[in-house]
Amino acid sequence: MDDSYKIDLYTELCIGEIVEYNDLSRLIESAIIKHGVSLSSDTLLAIDVSGNKATDCKTLIINYSGLPILTCRTSRELLKEFSKRCIYSHEMMAAIVNLSQRKKFRKFPVMAFETLFMLYDSCKRNDTTFVNVCHIDNLTPRKNCQLPYLTFTNGLEISTPFNYRSVKNKIWCAASCYVYFFASEMAILEQSHVKKIILENWHGRYVRENTQKVNKLLEGVNYRDFDFFKSAIHGRQYLADRSLFDKWHDIMFL
Repeated sequence: MDDSYKIDLYTELCIGEIVEYNDLSRLIESAIIKHGVSLSSDTLLAIDVSGNKATDCKTLIINYSGLPILTCRTSRELLKEFSKRCIYSHEMMAAIVNLSQRKKFRKFPVMAFETLFMLYDSCKRNDTTFVNVCHIDNLTPRKNCQLPYLTFTNGLEISTPFNYRSVKNKIWCAASCYVYFFASEMAILEQSHVKKIILENWHGRYVRENTQKVNKLLEGVNYRDFDFFKSAIHGRQYLADRSLFDKWHDIMFL
């Protein structure tokens, strides 16, 4: 099977109907096999396909550009390697999320740079759920798709093995915390760009329904506060001023 067929098939999937997570046969058919591949900042989605009869490979990786990739490397192997390259450790993320919620969670999504990872079967492991909302446009289920679906910036839409409440409650808040304040663009923000960056790449129902509320909250945010918060996340400052953190909390958890 030549690459032109795979390209045509994948293009069709990206502009067509939602791909169901429990029927990945066409997505697998459009993939190329690479055994030395790793997760990267270009990765949008990775799926554990070790139990899928359509392939002998272990993991399906979907990047922002190029064809999907099948690899014999296991999800745990890829994730262990990927975690070592992450700028922000799981422990730091846990501390921030726990502080923002004013209580300690035993379990919540592990996060790393620009990847959403989910299992092929209907279960999920806490250590293999990676989220980056910058590349998700909509989490609202359609009438012809009972499960929530994820829309990526390359056009691909895929349903999730999580119910809507799970996505909303267990993933959304933590992912929002990451996207708003830990993305690399934040390092070069200017005051006039705060609002633009926070809403950038969001085109789904969530933004349409909450844009006015977000804009109102951002009226009370200045760049000095933002820079102080960013410095705290990078470990250069401590959030001794709880009112400052509460201000950001209101935006993160609409």
